[in-house]
Amino acid sequence: MRGGGLVSVRHDACSREHQTFRAAARCVYGGVVVRNTEDGPFVLLSECPGMLTLTVWPTLAQADAEKRLLDSLGCGGRCGGRHHITWVDTELAA
Repeated sequence: MRGGGLVSVRHDACSREHQTFRAAARCVYGGVVVRNTEDGPFVLLSECPGMLTLTVWPTLAQADAEKRLLDSLGCGGRCGGRHHITWVDTELAA
């Protein structure tokens, strides 16, 4: 993976038990757009002006492949080139 390392994301403000990593990621990051139908602990964040988009992936390799694609091509007309991979702690999706 290029750039910085992974950062584990914990979320203590919510007392709910999330059924999926996708639901936990959406809770952690608030009202964001989720673009794919995969589920998994690895979260690719695309921070564009006025919008945060996330996709969740079952493996780091899949998330990194998508990040590399976004880094090279951009994620849309307003892309600021800020793409990051994090992971949701498994306790959040219990």
